[in-house]
Amino acid sequence: MIYPTDTILSAQRNLESKLKEKIASSLEAMDNLLDNDRELKNIVFPLVDDITLAQCRSRLIAYFPQERLSPHERIKEILGRSQKFISAWTKCCALLTIGRIATREFYDTIISSMADPDPTVRETSVWALGALNPNDLAERLQSLTHDKYKQVADYANFVINSVGFASVPMSKGYLTRSGKYNVDLFKNILMDEGERRARRCRAANILSRFQATSAKVALIGGLTIADKTIRTAALDALIKGNFEIDEKESEVLMAMLRAEIGDSRRILKSVLTLIPEPHSDRLVHALNQEINYNRKRALSIISLMNKERDKELLNTIFYWYIYQDKNPVPPQVRVKLEMLLQTIADTEIRQHTLTLFQYRDPRSLSRISRSKLISHTRSSVEHNLKTIAFSTTVYALSWSRICAMEMIVKMGVTDCIEDIIRKLDDPDDIVRSMAAWALFNMDREEYKKFARALRNDASPLVSKTAKQLESELSDDSDQERNGIYAAHD
Repeated sequence: MIYPTDTILSAQRNLESKLKEKIASSLEAMDNLLDNDRELKNIVFPLVDDITLAQCRSRLIAYFPQERLSPHERIKEILGRSQKFISAWTKCCALLTIGRIATREFYDTIISSMADPDPTVRETSVWALGALNPNDLAERLQSLTHDKYKQVADYANFVINSVGFASVPMSKGYLTRSGKYNVDLFKNILMDEGERRARRCRAANILSRFQATSAKVALIGGLTIADKTIRTAALDALIKGNFEIDEKESEVLMAMLRAEIGDSRRILKSVLTLIPEPHSDRLVHALNQEINYNRKRALSIISLMNKERDKELLNTIFYWYIYQDKNPVPPQVRVKLEMLLQTIADTEIRQHTLTLFQYRDPRSLSRISRSKLISHTRSSVEHNLKTIAFSTTVYALSWSRICAMEMIVKMGVTDCIEDIIRKLDDPDDIVRSMAAWALFNMDREEYKKFARALRNDASPLVSKTAKQLESELSDDSDQERNGIYAAHD
């Protein structure tokens, strides 16, 4: 039977009214309309009559028998419903309840919810799985790290790297039930460019505890990372884990050794260019530290390539060539180093490596400055300063960048303002702070555009620097104002 639309809509409007006369009129109209359908009338009237919820339920139970479910089963039933019959918000609330309960019986329900069409439901299911924290957490969330909705992908990565990472007991290199999963977890952290440097280095250190090929492969992959600090951590982990290096991996190490020797030669050339310049002492010292880190990585690579690893011998060489910079190296230690370098098949690289270790003080190579025709022109000095301050490929230490920017300001190199502005977004707060100081001293009007953002920077160091510079701006304004008043007087 088709009921008249106008009558039904009029009754609906009257029911929504607060006037008793209109409500009574709508009930009378519906009673007349449904007079021939007793069953439908018995279903509709409990919903519109002014009765309690319990009375309404007792009238309708004959037509809608209730299925008695436990609270946990009811939650599962809610999450199993189609999107057409339940809102995403209700599903998210159910997942929130599951996350608080965090028992294994909800595992399959959460996994099913991770495929829900609604991105908010998927994101909440990621949180619920993180609260449950099963052994296959990383494996289950891996597909969602590439979700088309950024918030889902970002949160999946966050749960993998934070919840899973924090759950691993740091006193052991494994979990009893899923060793392979842990290797994958720490590999993800090590190779994640968006992860903090300290966590990536820590992940490399933990990988050294796994006596597994997959851990070694992950650390070898870490040697290709651009950040030299993380590369150093990966090398240290390979040595600490005492991993065997095969022929293919030796080729990777050899390529890295060539890169380290090439970088050290470029840094040395910068040192020889800058030594005659005034105010260069701190920068030269920082670059010497850079070379020492190159030397340390080179020695780590050579020790890994050497199949017969004598720990006592390596410790002795490390002490004299890396950590001892005042006393001369004993002759017997030099002989041991030369014997160790015999593992390098390339004669040229072997000779360059030996030179890197023989001359630990760049100032002792001042004669190379003349023999290699090192340029000391202002343009070459400025070029080296810009490369050190703004390049990220060869120079790794923040201290080198800071000293280079200080010299740029003192020399009045004004054609690198844009590079300094870009450094205001550097992930290292020390570099950001120095960039703010450099911009302030080189172009105060340009600095004012960024003053507010720097003052509100998350880093206390950057914020404090910006406030100090702002006080200097205020002092300058006061002096200028006083000068104007004095001129008028």
